[in-house]
Amino acid sequence: MGFLKGSMSFSQYRVEGELSSDFSTMFDTQLKKCSFPDFIGGAAEKAIGWTDIGDPLDTGFAFAKYNFGNYLIFSLRIDRKIIPPSLLRVKRLQAEKDFVAKRDIKKIYKTQREEIKDAVRSDLLKKVPPTPSFFEICWHPQGKRLLFSGLSDKMFDDFHGLFKESFNVTLHPFLPWDPQHLSLDFKEKFAT
Repeated sequence: MGFLKGSMSFSQYRVEGELSSDFSTMFDTQLKKCSFPDFIGGAAEKAIGWTDIGDPLDTGFAFAKYNFGNYLIFSLRIDRKIIPPSLLRVKRLQAEKDFVAKRDIKKIYKTQREEIKDAVRSDLLKKVPPTPSFFEICWHPQGKRLLFSGLSDKMFDDFHGLFKESFNVTLHPFLPWDPQHLSLDFKEKFAT
């Protein structure tokens, strides 16, 4: 919770795109629509969605707890299920051995091997608990600036995809020396 207390590292972005005239209502609706889903026990490898910054289990956003003056502060939650390759290999070999013994055959064909592997993987994904990750977002809609606590490209790709889907705007890395976004006074001083 670096935005609320403590220190943190973040990346800064410019937000490009027009916001609707009824932005507050649209934001609230979209935040709830794309909130983090409950996916424990399913066979999906990854789940992604918005949560409250103070409570990662709160996806209802009651009482607009994300509003802090002119800023919108909320969290991105990404849960991933990771199956260790060695576990998958051992379980697959056991399933192949059972398959051969049950059918009294000598050889497993490639398609059968793939089907067994997919079935074992799906079964393991249902049993493996997800590993959650949380990333904080501080958005100033009027200033068209956004801070994101994730620094890796992989995290940004997940974040950017959900952000664009949710709010129909595009994010671009903020570069302080980008002449297109410098103030007129600074451009004149910089040119001389």
